[in-house]
Amino acid sequence: MMIPNMTDYRVTATRYVALVAVTIVSPFVVNHFLQGRVGLGVLCSIIVATLCASGYKAYKGKPICNLLFVGFVPTVVLLLAISLLKQGVTAVFWVFPTIMTFYLMLSEKRAWMANLLILVVMSAMSFQYLDLAIAPRVTASLLSVSLFSAILTRVISDQQIRLHRQIVTDSLTGLTDRVLLASTLQSAAEHCRDTRSIAALVAVDIDHFKSINDTYGHDVGDEVLRQVGAVLRNNVRKGDVVFRLGGEEFLVLLYDMATKENRAVAEKLRTAISEVSVIPDRKISASFGIANYRQSEEWKVWMKRADKKLYEAKNRGRNKVICDVSDVENSSEACVN
Repeated sequence: MMIPNMTDYRVTATRYVALVAVTIVSPFVVNHFLQGRVGLGVLCSIIVATLCASGYKAYKGKPICNLLFVGFVPTVVLLLAISLLKQGVTAVFWVFPTIMTFYLMLSEKRAWMANLLILVVMSAMSFQYLDLAIAPRVTASLLSVSLFSAILTRVISDQQIRLHRQIVTDSLTGLTDRVLLASTLQSAAEHCRDTRSIAALVAVDIDHFKSINDTYGHDVGDEVLRQVGAVLRNNVRKGDVVFRLGGEEFLVLLYDMATKENRAVAEKLRTAISEVSVIPDRKISASFGIANYRQSEEWKVWMKRADKKLYEAKNRGRNKVICDVSDVENSSEACVN
């Protein structure tokens, strides 16, 4: 499914953590060079540069995890190890904010890997270079901070996922809500332009739905919507997207299908809906309009073409599938109405 996700909190956290960290660390870069500690100065400079780049990428909404994991993590661990050798226990103070930084900026799996590395390195060096009365306390403190940070970020992640699902899921049918319509169709259009691939929109509308509500009540109408939604969801591929636009209107986004296949899917959906049994002695039906994406076309225009074919299906007697014959260019493959 090519639905854009809500912005991960780590992207936002990276912008602010990078800003704070660069502000705090930059004076140490100058101080290290002034004091002749060129190695430490170089390592701090790499950290500052990596944080600046990550913060900028986060500001632009671009992936950040690889840059941080490859550049920031090994450099900061090496810097902390050298600092412990040269400065002793005072270097440990810098490990605590570093652990928090890993969990705030890296994916959960990579944060665990980074913190395992820093725990192993700093604990081993503590027992080797610090007083034996202090080393166990250092290890216990580092482990506690790491575990508490992991718990906190897991809770935040779970809450974000739960909130995301509530926002983007239609509560009645469980389908994707129209809140993601614009971003998803824009992403699909860009994908088609970049890869020269095919995508289709299938506009769906339940026939005579108002009369169902008026005759049998809204509870029955809601059950019809739930079952039709289930039919649409269960009869498309995992990567395709089914929206509930509101009322009795739905939209199906099909990726990488030729026109003939798109029509076959729509016919399959039409037949499956006609088999929905909610109201005794009354058949449920739906009308369908199909439009393939055209290169350089705006997603709103694409959607309007699908809606136009849907209205044409309604006007031609309902319970029909109508596709745009102009979508088939230089091909013997016909879109039979």
